[in-house]
Amino acid sequence: MKASIIVNPFSGGGRTERMWREIRDEVRARLGGLIEFSTGAPGDATRFASEIAGGDSELLVIAGGDGTINEVVNGLFTENNEPINSDLKIGILSAGRGCDFIRSLGIPNDYRQAVDLLINPIVKKIDVGCAFFKDEFGREQKRFFANVASAGIAGLVAKKVSHTPKFLPPQLAYFGSAAAAFFSARLGQKMKITVDNKEVFDGPVLNVFVANGSYSGAGMCWAPMAQVDDGIFEVVVAEPVPKRTLFLSGHRLYDGTFINMTGVHHFRGKSILIETLDDVYLELDGEQPGVAPMGCTVLHKVLNLVVGN
Repeated sequence: MKASIIVNPFSGGGRTERMWREIRDEVRARLGGLIEFSTGAPGDATRFASEIAGGDSELLVIAGGDGTINEVVNGLFTENNEPINSDLKIGILSAGRGCDFIRSLGIPNDYRQAVDLLINPIVKKIDVGCAFFKDEFGREQKRFFANVASAGIAGLVAKKVSHTPKFLPPQLAYFGSAAAAFFSARLGQKMKITVDNKEVFDGPVLNVFVANGSYSGAGMCWAPMAQVDDGIFEVVVAEPVPKRTLFLSGHRLYDGTFINMTGVHHFRGKSILIETLDDVYLELDGEQPGVAPMGCTVLHKVLNLVVGN
């Protein structure tokens, strides 16, 4: 099987580079050869992915975190939202800070165990989201996402996480950034949310999640019912809550019961529109690419992903 790998040596504060040095020879031997691409700047993974998808590789392995996965996914589709290579298999050796996407896929965080999945791959066709929004300069943008897109405080958190020291444990970095954002931000920005052409919410929002996977923010579980292959987004809308309430309920951000809290609403659909009066920070797979308003559509079973049992 001809295979390629995209390695982001900077992912996880350099953890990916250390991981790859340890297992490089083993992976190359077990896969019977490997064409290696190493990123050096933002956008490299997207460019490499397009090149690989247009070639004759049967397997593309991603060595990096959620942000690297996002970049790669954005290189796998045409302008018409069709896969460049519908037969290409995607494997993940996750070594980033959050490692959220793999939590919904049964892929082990231990990269040596994850290598085992690549040898006799179990492949699942999964959905991908396509988001339309504006960047910081007001230019129209389209970007694909594999895991979660959101608008509100999560966008500000993503911005703050990118500036936290790399030695901090992921959960501390994300929870600390969330706390800082919660105390410093203007909470409750007005949003109108439409799901499958039906208006479902109009009012102040702390954050809205458009979830393909269940987790973001280093293990925070926003949509425990999410399935990556059902052709449906789980839309979770959180109204503003008192600071005391949120911090006393911090454990509910991780155990999946957040969705049952007062002021949290759940909808399901294939097409989502988030309209705002002011610019609202966005977050896509842990990255902060621009601002709402944002529209999202689901592309059903367009990615062949190597998953765990």
